[in-house]
Amino acid sequence: MDGIRVVEMGYYTAGPVCGRYLRDLGADVVRIEPGDGDPTRKAGGKASAAWSFLFGQNNAGKQSISLDLKDPEGARRLGLLLEQADVFLCSFPPDVMARLHLSPDDCRELNEQLVYCGVSGFGLDAPVAQRALDVTIQAQAGMMNLTGHDGRPTKIGISICDDLAAQTAAFGILTALLERDATGTGQLVDVAIYDAAVWATEYRWPSLLESLPFDEQLGNADPCSGVEDVVATADGRLAVSLPWSDPGPELSEVLGGVTSATPRQGLEHLRDWASTRTTAEAVSRLDAAGVVCSPVNAISEVMTTPMAVDGELLDIPDGGMPDAINSPLIIDGARLRPAGPAPELDEHDPDLWVQWGAHDQ
Repeated sequence: MDGIRVVEMGYYTAGPVCGRYLRDLGADVVRIEPGDGDPTRKAGGKASAAWSFLFGQNNAGKQSISLDLKDPEGARRLGLLLEQADVFLCSFPPDVMARLHLSPDDCRELNEQLVYCGVSGFGLDAPVAQRALDVTIQAQAGMMNLTGHDGRPTKIGISICDDLAAQTAAFGILTALLERDATGTGQLVDVAIYDAAVWATEYRWPSLLESLPFDEQLGNADPCSGVEDVVATADGRLAVSLPWSDPGPELSEVLGGVTSATPRQGLEHLRDWASTRTTAEAVSRLDAAGVVCSPVNAISEVMTTPMAVDGELLDIPDGGMPDAINSPLIIDGARLRPAGPAPELDEHDPDLWVQWGAHDQ
């Protein structure tokens, strides 16, 4: 994406993560921030408006310009950038963008070749004007009702809906740029976080079609691929998935000679067996027996796994924390990495205006 210019506005996760994808692919991404900075600069309780891991992760390699968009001069200067941009990525609610005179129609008047991507809770033409956060999207999309135990809906532990929407938006922007190259006309990409979340529940929809318990909370279990759960080991926990069929000879040997059992009975045998073994031993024995299993890692433990370190997903300085997680994309054998750290607030004023040719004539 070298040579593609992206102007990004929005807080928290969905929009900034999409912008990070585009930056890692080579686009020139400029964050528009208010005078006191993006709120995620203070995420995690930081008192200063300098840096937090969340801000560093989502904005690595980007540039920063501070503008007051309620001031006519700030709005005018943003217009100069949009005239030179290829993509406008915004994740403020549609009514906010309309009040700022930054609707798709407003921006099309500035630059008819502009790809406009709006990421919002329920879409640019939502049937209801409703604020949304990841937790409320999980609730409305049915995710929360599928997660948890004992009838208590439970939020997934990450902002999964925002991340799904970010990926959807990046895919849409790339497609719109290809279409623009063919037609010469900018495209409107409308991404509803709710839509991305509902799309991700597809694994449980066959239950509805087959008249099975659709909204049943299964905890760690799985409705389609066997018996899954977390079992305790002597020094930790282990996630396992047992097939529906009877255990084969290798698994039977691990379970002390059990040759015939329902999957759930096999799981109870496995609980007893695992409780007297270390996690490492249990993983080794079960893997050799053809059972899909894994330790249940804390985030702090992920930082030391071969998959993350040897796979170059994390670059960890001696005795420190990574500044950001590298891209999950490996292209032609090379892991994509951030082009640099997250920017200081307003770091690229005034040089950016000259670089983009966005200064007054």
